[in-house]
Amino acid sequence: MRMDYHYFGDSISFDTTYWTNKEYRPLALFVGFNNHHQLTVFAAALLYDETTATFEWLFDQFLKCMGGVRPLSMFTDQA
Repeated sequence: MRMDYHYFGDSISFDTTYWTNKEYRPLALFVGFNNHHQLTVFAAALLYDETTATFEWLFDQFLKCMGGVRPLSMFTDQA
């Protein structure tokens, strides 16, 4: 995942799914596309809740795991 992020992490999408697992916990995905237009998962997390503090922690951990390299753009569908 780290190597994929190094090559294809310029633009990523962040999305969460709700109410689709047994515990009703949000599943967060950081994804992008490779040069073959295939979906590449950079990271995933099963969250406990949907608070601002949880999302701040998640983004901090994601950046730490990816060597502190920030994406150039990020797309979400959050309101």
